[in-house]
Amino acid sequence: MIKVECYQRDVIRRDRNELQLADLGGETMAVNSGTKFEKERHYWRNKLEGEVETSGFLMEYARPRPDHYQKASYRFEITGNVWRKLLAISKRNEHALYLVLLSGINYLLSRYTGEQDIIVGMPAFKAEASMKTASHVLALRTLVQQEMSFKNYLGKIKKTVAEADENQQISFTHMAEFLNHQDADAVPLFKTVVALENIHQQGCIEALKPDLFVSFQLDEERIGVQVDYHAGLYSAPFITSIGCSLLQYYTVVVQNPGIALRDIEILSEDEKKKISFEINNTKQEFDASAAVHLMFEEQADRTPERVALIDQHQSMTYRELNEQANRLAHYLVTNQGVRKDECVGILLENTINQVVAILGVLKAGAAYVPMDPELPEEKLKHIIQDAQISQVVSGKEHIKALNRLQWTCHTFDTYICLDTDRVHGVEEKEKSELMSKSLWDYVGTTSTDDITGGGWSNSYTGESFTKAEMDEYGDNILQKLRPYLQKDIRILEIGCASGISMYRIAPLVGFYYGTDLSEEIIHKNKQRIQLEGISNIKLAAVAAHDIDEINEKDFDIVIINSVIQCFHGHHYFRKVLSKAIALMKEQGFIFIGDIMDQDLKGELEASLEAFKSEHWSKGYKTKTDWSKELFLSRDYFSDLRFDFKAIVDFDFSIKIHTLENELTKYRFDALLSIHKNNDGKAALPARRKKHQHSADLLSEYSLDNPRVGVERNHLAYVIYTSGTTGTPKGVMIEHGSLVNLCHWHNHRYQITESDHATRYAGFGFDASVWELFPYFLKGATVHMIGSDLRLDVAQLNTYYEENHITISFLPSQMCELFMECHHPSLRYLLTGGDKLRGSKPTSYTVVNNYGPTENTVVATSYVVDHERHNIPIGQPISNVQVYILDPYHRIQPIGAQGELCISGQGLARGYLNQEQLTKEKFVEHPLMPGMKMYKTGDLARWTTDQQIEFLGRIDQQVKIRAYRIELAEIERALIQYERIKDAIVIDREDGGGDKYLCAYYLSEQELESNELKAYLSLKLPHYMIPSFFIRIPKIIFTVNGKVNRKGLPDPYEIADGNAGFMVPQTEVEQNIATIWREILGVIE
Repeated sequence: MIKVECYQRDVIRRDRNELQLADLGGETMAVNSGTKFEKERHYWRNKLEGEVETSGFLMEYARPRPDHYQKASYRFEITGNVWRKLLAISKRNEHALYLVLLSGINYLLSRYTGEQDIIVGMPAFKAEASMKTASHVLALRTLVQQEMSFKNYLGKIKKTVAEADENQQISFTHMAEFLNHQDADAVPLFKTVVALENIHQQGCIEALKPDLFVSFQLDEERIGVQVDYHAGLYSAPFITSIGCSLLQYYTVVVQNPGIALRDIEILSEDEKKKISFEINNTKQEFDASAAVHLMFEEQADRTPERVALIDQHQSMTYRELNEQANRLAHYLVTNQGVRKDECVGILLENTINQVVAILGVLKAGAAYVPMDPELPEEKLKHIIQDAQISQVVSGKEHIKALNRLQWTCHTFDTYICLDTDRVHGVEEKEKSELMSKSLWDYVGTTSTDDITGGGWSNSYTGESFTKAEMDEYGDNILQKLRPYLQKDIRILEIGCASGISMYRIAPLVGFYYGTDLSEEIIHKNKQRIQLEGISNIKLAAVAAHDIDEINEKDFDIVIINSVIQCFHGHHYFRKVLSKAIALMKEQGFIFIGDIMDQDLKGELEASLEAFKSEHWSKGYKTKTDWSKELFLSRDYFSDLRFDFKAIVDFDFSIKIHTLENELTKYRFDALLSIHKNNDGKAALPARRKKHQHSADLLSEYSLDNPRVGVERNHLAYVIYTSGTTGTPKGVMIEHGSLVNLCHWHNHRYQITESDHATRYAGFGFDASVWELFPYFLKGATVHMIGSDLRLDVAQLNTYYEENHITISFLPSQMCELFMECHHPSLRYLLTGGDKLRGSKPTSYTVVNNYGPTENTVVATSYVVDHERHNIPIGQPISNVQVYILDPYHRIQPIGAQGELCISGQGLARGYLNQEQLTKEKFVEHPLMPGMKMYKTGDLARWTTDQQIEFLGRIDQQVKIRAYRIELAEIERALIQYERIKDAIVIDREDGGGDKYLCAYYLSEQELESNELKAYLSLKLPHYMIPSFFIRIPKIIFTVNGKVNRKGLPDPYEIADGNAGFMVPQTEVEQNIATIWREILGVIE
């Protein structure tokens, strides 16, 4: 048996006879202000260095005002065998016994809070009757490390207590100073105080008012334990639970004093069974073999003419929805060869077509992948590449992004637009800024020569190209076209600019027609040809797409040199090409020069980033944003031959040059041979590289339900969430998990055909899954909520009333606003995605829900009690089990913080293409061998009434406005910015309790916030763009290696010149700002 070696107080005790002290709580102490006690002050200054805070158990209720302190007490006894062994292990020495008793409180504080650094208070030891102590309560700071043994742990506590006793001549004022105690009116200096009545003074405790005072008393046959606690913070059942855990701790350690702290179990077997199994008794039978689309088909047979969907423009019955989805499914299987478990992307807004696409993909046996249109192109690119998506179902609104992504992503083979019968005739909705007439008029007005007149600048340095470089550029086209130049031919140049090509070629031909977007540029050229007496050049200020309006035709050659990178997109180029061919003779050539090479774009960007990093000190204006330019590949031109029969051949070439630069390395030229009367005999490429399909193609396919043999273990969807490495990860959800969610939902809320539900959530938010499928299995009607309704709570409320909405999901913050309105038809308002901060009495039931994407949307649910201050997330749903575990997978007692872990039928298959991460997060179940358990990374605890309370994140991942955000992902993007050396991103709360992101960065100079926001918007979705960017001299860390958040400046208190941002002041302004941020993603 291990014996605790007790220190003898008369050895370490200093002679206090010379001290003249005041009574506790009395007048000022005179002995502690001179140099005599500098050693004590030095000890405490070092002992309590860093970001310190005294330890306490997590509060159950919000801290009331200091004058509302409510003292309550709980007593229990340690008797029998445990009492005897405690005395034996401490050799019946009271001071040694105190060490063992104190170890239990420290251990529980560590287990309950998850903190290792524990600081509690200890009253000064009793002295001889003639002595008084200089301090009321001493701070005991102990590092509770689970890997150490109980013996070593006691040794640390002994050392801490002995040192505190040796240095107890410290005033209350100095102790408060060293503990950084600045809020004395609200929070006690010590939240927890531990004493053994036999050896400690306790007269000061009443005035100190700690949150928890544990007083032990050793008697002849027992150890009495009295817990005095603040009843405004803790309930009696919670304190009782702590008492049970404490007694269990002593029981374990006295039986096995050599035990490691990580092996100490503070729950009895009965308590573990109650927490682990009784609460998790959620079994509910359902048809595990079904798939959601099959169940939807059955419902469509039962209620074919009932309205299934309503959006802003139309409605659709169950029969119509089923038939349209069937046609898409047959197309995907027959035309595209889609296989089971294959990922098919869907890039559509919340419209009926989006639902058609979802059901069509599922009926084809594939898994659909939501591609939220609000995501930046880089994010969409990652999703396509990671999921190896070859097929995307979309709409004409996204033609520009579709084409750019299709030619960027190797796997992306085909897209189909459900809302147009002429896909190649759709023009890009988003227009390129590079085709701004005012931009080129400015270039024309400010230019000083033909180089600046064409906007020619080096992307690496920002300086103009040299005359030698531009001479080679001009000579390149001349040499390539010279074999075709004769005195009787006619040439049209689209985008002649300052005439670098025109003035070289025009003297060799009969007629030259030059067009340009800018009237200023055309005006300067007219002045030159008049001055030089050139008679065969004609000029017009005409946009490329308007060249059919010129009064000339029958051209032999059309030149489009260094122009198409400014075009709006691939389809815009098709339009210009079609009009150019129409203006030509039966045979001729189209020279397309200086094409930015899509296949070399990545290499170009990497080269520029490397140059900028290497030469950042020189002040070069290196171009790194290429999101506006149009890059094309040679394969794109090859595919054009399938649609433009007049193109009979292509000749691709690099520039003829002696001087190497970006124009020669990363661009190419194309010479198209035109034969308008081509009878189709000219050899075509073996096959298309990429396909673009229209909705009319679907009319060829059957209306009948396809039969592809989907089972419960096949994938239903893959949804991407923020990742710990800064890269989004795809969560794979199977049909069985989705069916379980639907059955629970429909049983819990008694859904019928008469219900009217809403689809409010964004497509990239997994609540969108929950808002559809349960209702489709019961014949209810789902209303697709448009963005115009989301802007105004009153309008949304009106829509709900007019359309008799009976059940709806709204994100947490919108839910809080919505509860202000009256809704006579509503039965249930479901919410989730963020912490619900409050609620109000309503005529309908508000239900707070929690669930990571990895558990198919919902894991726990709670009917909101409007009187409750801290709203829980409830209990597990059907066939789902939840556990709150410590890092060693030990079950945490009631009230103790731990990681929320989930098992059961809602679990995802894992992460797509991330086997290692899947193993780390989906672990073997520690309590049920053979099963998997998902570690959420969320902190939670059980309440005394067996509800779960959400406490936050373990890692850097946070939730803001229902979006799960990985702060590391934002930091990674910021650090990639060439002038930022390091960055930290944290979440903060404003005065209204709303969370926002704040970025702190290290840089040689102050950077413009708008510049950083624009940069991040190319890489991150809107909700991940920080509201503030603050330059700091260095990043400060705590003694534990964590970022010292308290050391980071509050952006609301800094006059940082950010005049463009005005903080919402009134409640109305704050509500409006919240709605805009949450729904529209407007960057502040």
